[in-house]
Amino acid sequence: MKKLLLCAAFIAASFTTVAQVGVGTATPQAALDVVSTTSGVLLPRVANIAAVTAPVNGMLIYDLSSNCFKGFENGAWTSCFNIQVGENDVVSTTGKIWMDRNLGATQVATGSQDFASYGNLYQWGRAADGHQVIMRDAATLPNGTNPPSGSSSSAAGPVASGSEGANFITGNSDWLSTQDDVRWSTGTEIAPVKTANDPCPSGYRVPTETELTQEHLSWSSNDSDGAIDSPLKLPLAGRRYSSNGTLYSVGSNGYYWSSTVSSTGARFLYFDSSNANMYNDTRTYGFSVRCIKD
Repeated sequence: MKKLLLCAAFIAASFTTVAQVGVGTATPQAALDVVSTTSGVLLPRVANIAAVTAPVNGMLIYDLSSNCFKGFENGAWTSCFNIQVGENDVVSTTGKIWMDRNLGATQVATGSQDFASYGNLYQWGRAADGHQVIMRDAATLPNGTNPPSGSSSSAAGPVASGSEGANFITGNSDWLSTQDDVRWSTGTEIAPVKTANDPCPSGYRVPTETELTQEHLSWSSNDSDGAIDSPLKLPLAGRRYSSNGTLYSVGSNGYYWSSTVSSTGARFLYFDSSNANMYNDTRTYGFSVRCIKD
């Protein structure tokens, strides 16, 4: 009798494993076959991707914060399925959609030292409040050059949140007197959530370290040539120095913020003529921002 019961259990388990489920049909053609001429399948609706605590590859959801369908693949959430590639968008090698130019730039880069494509320089965690404005008039500049006339002014910091105004706040570690790690994202690394301080326009956000790393690893070479030859065409826009607000490395180095924090600093993509990698630095620096489609 025991052998018969075990055999029956095995047969039942095998049937369950290979069985096909049909909804609205008696002859399902797949593991789950839903047939209807008057209704549809309703996927889980979540507040945002950060609400999904344990995503797995192949998962599908409807993101209420973006009002669109998203999927989890290759360890990361996709952009909206119904997203449209706009006039100023570019699809990268990884399949993600990005702005085709640096935030604040007037054109797509035609070369690594195309100063019209350099754009503005943002302190980490700050909104587009005026502090980022850099008037570009040269492909290269000596280190320590004051920003051209019309650029934002510098003011000593750190300062309390809300009192920064439109000044570039100088200091050695953080422009804020009280550290705030969620200025650009209240989500996680795999499920970032845009904040009101994110300087990117509606529908875009500052990328995570993971997203910048994926782009960097797709380049044809691990240097500034790879950066400019990539679909994103990242130029050598330089940086604004944290301690005094002057310009450094214009035309020789690229610095691009991510929304990812690390201790008291934040992560950024760096590249020059012989190297490219992700690094950590103080949040007072002024770096470029390249926005990704949210």
